[in-house]
Amino acid sequence: MAYFDEPGQPAELENVPVEPVLAALAWLRGQAEVDTDALFTFGVSRGGELALWLAAQHPELVAGTFAPVGSGHLVCGYPDDSVPAWTLGGQPLSPACVRASDVEPPDASAVDVAAIAGPVVLACGSDDELWPSCSFMDDIVKRRGAAQTIAVPGDGASHYVAVAPGVPGFDQDHPMEVRSATHRVRTAFWDATADVLASAADDH
Repeated sequence: MAYFDEPGQPAELENVPVEPVLAALAWLRGQAEVDTDALFTFGVSRGGELALWLAAQHPELVAGTFAPVGSGHLVCGYPDDSVPAWTLGGQPLSPACVRASDVEPPDASAVDVAAIAGPVVLACGSDDELWPSCSFMDDIVKRRGAAQTIAVPGDGASHYVAVAPGVPGFDQDHPMEVRSATHRVRTAFWDATADVLASAADDH
């Protein structure tokens, strides 16, 4: 689902209601052809924090999540970081959110990633110019503890590691070595994604 900066949607990521995402999940669970024990959330970048939040808040509904270059803390709005990015019932999802000026994320902004019942698949880029996705990934891995977490290291890669291999990405103006590293991470991430989905299908 698109949530901002698409036709008919606001250009700002501010006070975005999560109710449509919850409604979409409920709709999927109501479809006869859907295996409701194998529903995963998938979100990239800012969508990653929402995918993690949904899986953490509703482990009874979500079997796991894929959150490449996502944050395990809820980040404030964009471009206005004095407001929340996400709301539920008109209220912020968390008592605090992360601002660009924060040295450390507020404790109250953390998504309870340890509560996610199933596998979590992550990827990052050490040359990510948008935000420190590898630091975010390391934080999620640490807080997940012994829970199943697949973290694809992003040595030399850009922010755009979630684009499927072979599909033109958004990094055409990056140096070739960065694009090559990004492609390697893309391949590893999508291989891990396919493995998790295949395992879920086999189990059900």
